[in-house]
Amino acid sequence: FVWNQTDCRGHAQSALRAMLQDSDIDFANLIEFDGFSNLTAIPDTWARLQSTCGRDRVDLLYNTSRWRNSSLGGAGQVGCMISEDRPFIVQAFERIDTATEGSSDGLDGVVVIGAHFPHPSRFNESLSDDLVLPLRL
Repeated sequence: FVWNQTDCRGHAQSALRAMLQDSDIDFANLIEFDGFSNLTAIPDTWARLQSTCGRDRVDLLYNTSRWRNSSLGGAGQVGCMISEDRPFIVQAFERIDTATEGSSDGLDGVVVIGAHFPHPSRFNESLSDDLVLPLRL
């Protein structure tokens, strides 16, 4: 594999699409991924949620053949961990049709966090209540 520096965005989009199609994963957190000008980067069976703070962006991708956003009130939250910086997404998901999934783990729902955490030098600042409060519910 040779990375063509003149088409970095194209290579990143292709790599993302291949990973989502070929890997047995349910969720992906992308930080500052600038490959969505052409939405073919995401397979048809995937959707995304997005949070932006200033110029910083987080995309939480999820496999729509397995999961849907929870219908419960307050099941999703977006915000900034630091004022105008470090976006996050907290989202509850419900498994789609658990009877046909053949799952024996008993998992019907999950809470997923997609975030761009601060660098260690800024971690002494307290995290936003917007991030912490949904986790307490």
